[in-house]
Amino acid sequence: MSIDHAPWIRVLASPEAVDAYTGRTAAFPVGAIVLKEEFDQRDTTCSGPIMFRTAMRKLDAGTSPDMLDWEWQKVDADLNEFESDPITCVACHTVCGRAPAGYDGTCTDP
Repeated sequence: MSIDHAPWIRVLASPEAVDAYTGRTAAFPVGAIVLKEEFDQRDTTCSGPIMFRTAMRKLDAGTSPDMLDWEWQKVDADLNEFESDPITCVACHTVCGRAPAGYDGTCTDP
């Protein structure tokens, strides 16, 4: 579950992202993926159907500084993309800071 978002959200990290995600002291390697699964707001156990997924993929430094050097994509339950590089997500994630002083824009507790 994601403490920073809500109890109906689960956050997953790709194998190459795990050390940066759990350690919170290093930047994520290029290509690392963090995935947020969003459930119905009443589903605080995250056991029902997934309503939305938001993925972040780490880019080369300086590739997209306004997006914290992450590529963003949001899809619905049927995996249809309906938002790419969402500015609202980036605005909140900017306050999380960058490694090593911050969480490299990921915000969530593992």
